[in-house]
Amino acid sequence: MMGPVWASKVPGGDRLVDAFVAAATGNGVPEVEDFNTGEQEGVGYYQLSTRRGLRCSAAVAYLKPARGRPTCTSRRRPMPGVCCSATGGRPGWNTVRAAPC
Repeated sequence: MMGPVWASKVPGGDRLVDAFVAAATGNGVPEVEDFNTGEQEGVGYYQLSTRRGLRCSAAVAYLKPARGRPTCTSRRRPMPGVCCSATGGRPGWNTVRAAPC
């Protein structure tokens, strides 16, 4: 299942990268098709957190869609001396409360 943070594969076919991958695999380095499957040691094309050519950060994936909800308030500059803590609510939901540190 794909979550809100998009992952897109870098398109293959770059001659320089293909030559680098071929040289590495020719010297015993394993080729990795997907670095997100658990095996991280090797050489290959990476996946990027992008969607339609733009970076898809956690803020873009989670906060931007929630901004219009009446139950969501976000601040760009946190108040000094205030800490936030998340508590579990319904499954899959968190309640964040601000309190003095």
